[in-house]
Amino acid sequence: MLDQGSRKTHLISLMLVAVFLVADLGAIATPSTASIEGDSPEFAPPILIEGLPPLMCGEELCLRPTRDIDRGERYSSEAEDWWQSYGPDLDWNGMDDRLQRVLAGAESVSPTAIIGNDGKATVAIVVDYAWHPTESEIETLRVILNAHGWVGEEGGAWFQVLDDIDSIALDKVPVSALMDIYASFGVVVIEMQNVMVPSNDIAAKAARSRPSEVYT
Repeated sequence: MLDQGSRKTHLISLMLVAVFLVADLGAIATPSTASIEGDSPEFAPPILIEGLPPLMCGEELCLRPTRDIDRGERYSSEAEDWWQSYGPDLDWNGMDDRLQRVLAGAESVSPTAIIGNDGKATVAIVVDYAWHPTESEIETLRVILNAHGWVGEEGGAWFQVLDDIDSIALDKVPVSALMDIYASFGVVVIEMQNVMVPSNDIAAKAARSRPSEVYT
């Protein structure tokens, strides 16, 4: 009998097959594949950073995708290989280090977090692609999200394809969906959305440099 994780993986696979029948998405590498195909030029040994939990593919360390991607004729809004210099990503695997900590058990800091089907607080992320995401990439992302119990826009979630960069911003993402998104064809980085925290209690006081009826 399949356990819950196996059933979910099987369900996602069936859904993606259905997507493949109507769109050419290219090859997709799964996290389990990335953990065992060490001789593939698409992957390199993981970089282990002191104090940073390693990215895990099941019980094994995930190999690091080289992300040497040929865009071909695909339209893009950004420079070639920009993702090779993205930070914060000290181990250069395309997974934001902050999300890597969440995967290892740290609490989500998303102000819009809810409790997902996996029992964990959801995250707000930006999914970066090697090219501007097409309907195929968008549909694949939605299939993965729905398989993990994403509440969708009708449940108050945000999902926006950004015009000026090759990315999709969204929130209320179940933590359990991160690795499936990470393994999707064309994805080069998954970022955690930054959280802006006001600090007026320690901000410098305003200084008057000219006559004012407001400042004294």
